[in-house]
Parts: sequence; structure tokens; C-alpha cells
Amino acid sequence: MYSVPELADTPEPLYGDANHDGMVSADDYASIQIHFGDTGDIGILGDANWDGVVSADDYAAVGTR
Repeated sequence: MYSVPELADTPEPLYGDANHDGMVSADDYASIQIHFGDTGDIGILGDANWDGVVSADDYAAVGTR
């Protein structure tokens, strides 16, 4: 008999949530400022629009929420 491990539910990314705390707030602007210019995997800290780059577009993503 085989056992299949259960996968934990992973929350969907929240557009505009740059600091990954589950909500969009003024704190997200601070995360963008700290990580501005960083690049990497989609969803890095500061990446509010989930494109892998922390840029001015992320400020806009927070502002639309």
C-alpha cells in the first residue's frame, strides 16, 4: 500500500501585498522602498505585482488596492 502525503494549502498571492502579510497596507510601500531594484523569483519581498522585479510598477500595484 502506498501513502500519498497531503499538501498544505498555499494561499493565493494577493496583488499589491509587497511584504507578504496577507493584506495591502502602507507597510507594503516600505517593503518596496527597502527592496527597490531587487530582481529574482516571482513574489520576492517588495514585488507587489508578482513580476520578479521591485520597481515603480509595484508602487502602482499597491495604490490600486
